[in-house]
Amino acid sequence: MVYGAGTKFAKSRPCTNVPIHCQIFPRNPSGHPHTIIKYNATYHLAAEHLSEDNEYPGIPPELLVELFVTSEEERTMGVADIATTDWRELHAIPDSDAVEEVRETLKRSRAESSGQMEKRPAKSKRH
Repeated sequence: MVYGAGTKFAKSRPCTNVPIHCQIFPRNPSGHPHTIIKYNATYHLAAEHLSEDNEYPGIPPELLVELFVTSEEERTMGVADIATTDWRELHAIPDSDAVEEVRETLKRSRAESSGQMEKRPAKSKRH
């Protein structure tokens, strides 16, 4: 699935409610990841992954970044700032700055790991 522009907030198209993959669920027998809808992700986590002790499993950083909805997106979609703030405080959801730090850390680690990959020797030209 490739949604390109639909995954990025813009005032002209504020809704980023696209399918994302739950990295906590194991892949299905055919090898495909379990797909959820972004705006339903917190419900999915509560319904499918909350333990009997009301604890969530560790949420992979990639999933945290994918399911995050910015305050600006919520505001543009008509959600009051106080509702966003109260809900995030109640559920210990990070703000945009914290998620942006995770996003940048992921980018750096991907860049470092791709930079560490061995380069194949160039093929020599035959004369």
